[in-house]
Amino acid sequence: MSATVRSKVDFPTLISPLQEGGEAGVYLRYDLVYDQIREARREEDSSLSQGIWQTEFKRADWPLVEKLCVETLSTRSKDLQIAAWLTEAWIVLDQLKGAIQGITLITNLCTTYWPALYPVLEDDDSESVEQRLSLFEWMDEHFANRLLFSPLTYCEADPALSSLSLADWLSATNLEVIAKRTPDGKNLITQAENQGNVTLNRFRKALELTAADHLQTLLDQFSQLLHGLDTLCHQLKALVNNQAPSFNKLRNISEEIVRILKTSFEQKLQQALKEDAPNLPLFENTLVPPTDPIPSQNPDVVTISERHDAYQALKDIGGFLKSLDGHSPAPYLLELIVSWENKTLVEILSDIGKGNQEGHVLLRLLANAIKT
Repeated sequence: MSATVRSKVDFPTLISPLQEGGEAGVYLRYDLVYDQIREARREEDSSLSQGIWQTEFKRADWPLVEKLCVETLSTRSKDLQIAAWLTEAWIVLDQLKGAIQGITLITNLCTTYWPALYPVLEDDDSESVEQRLSLFEWMDEHFANRLLFSPLTYCEADPALSSLSLADWLSATNLEVIAKRTPDGKNLITQAENQGNVTLNRFRKALELTAADHLQTLLDQFSQLLHGLDTLCHQLKALVNNQAPSFNKLRNISEEIVRILKTSFEQKLQQALKEDAPNLPLFENTLVPPTDPIPSQNPDVVTISERHDAYQALKDIGGFLKSLDGHSPAPYLLELIVSWENKTLVEILSDIGKGNQEGHVLLRLLANAIKT
């Protein structure tokens, strides 16, 4: 366990100009701090045999990596490699939140300091361009590998099913493929489960036990991450044209995780709709007249005179309905409608197809129900 205590990071300071050596500071490639960061992030593979020389495996000290990188970027140098190491540490320490923050940092540094950013770009020097672009390839590979082990499930009732990752899913899928090609495949799966290994059945059970709110949070975070990647790639394309990196590895892993999470989330919503539909006023066919006459004048009634007032009223109604019955689909549909206030029809149609919020999923489920 690291002896380094994490402290709150002042993000604006990370991207603020430096005073020494120009706004981007000085190049520290051969400074002691580079070696210190490398040593802090170095870790040994515990799966390798040590033979007769048994020693404690070296573990990476990610809080120390974070501390050294933050200090360097804030006070000494705007260095793309150090920003990459910091993002890697954030992904390990804070998972998706760290990935989003790191991609935002790298985008800001590239936007603000591209000509002066380290490693420096020399005029008409293709080698310096390749050196800088190779850093983005490094980021794509290492960020994707770290995200591969980011926890997706959370089950208080069964800790063994908590913190399962895409790596576990891929391992379970591979086991399933092997089992199908093996005559004794069923026993192979049973044996794996008895040994505590993750199978597809165990992974699916973990997703079933994971709360819908947790899955929704992850889907929202992945949406932010993919949007951040799009922004970074767009910025890099403007800077280096056709040489801009695509971050395909990180993007593909993120999209595969989204596919798995979205499938589970939609199944949960569909099940909730089936269970709650008979009791929801939404599905009643009769209208009950009010028992008391509606007064002609009421000082508490809000007058709607402008378009924005109408949307605000819908937002208030949605919040009120959600407080009464969080399982009803109505509040989520109202929230979705409110989010369309300033969007065109084209933007709304795109939003329906790509969105991950409860309202988006409900609309797609209702559309499928109408088709069938």
